[in-house]
Amino acid sequence: PVLHGYYHRDDATPPRTAREWLRRRVLTAGEGEYAALDPAEAERRAVRGRELLRGIGLEVEGFVPPAWQIDVDAFAAVARAGFRYTTTRDWLYPLPAGAPVHAPSLVYS
Repeated sequence: PVLHGYYHRDDATPPRTAREWLRRRVLTAGEGEYAALDPAEAERRAVRGRELLRGIGLEVEGFVPPAWQIDVDAFAAVARAGFRYTTTRDWLYPLPAGAPVHAPSLVYS
């Protein structure tokens, strides 16, 4: 099993650049929860989500961020939370550090 975010909505500070706005408001309908979270909040949500799933008997090893959007700080936070891997739309990243594996996803929305 994998954890797929906590709230599944991008409630971080609003985008400040055109590129950020495009990535967070056009390529997704506000679902990129881990696209721009404060590192402490990213870790808190990852840990809490994992604890909730453990509470119902599920041991999760992977983290798939909503809309496959995860920034560098959130990436590190997910690793600190103890996940063995995370993904983006095109890559699988072994954690805490490992060679990424090219693994493109077929996406339809």
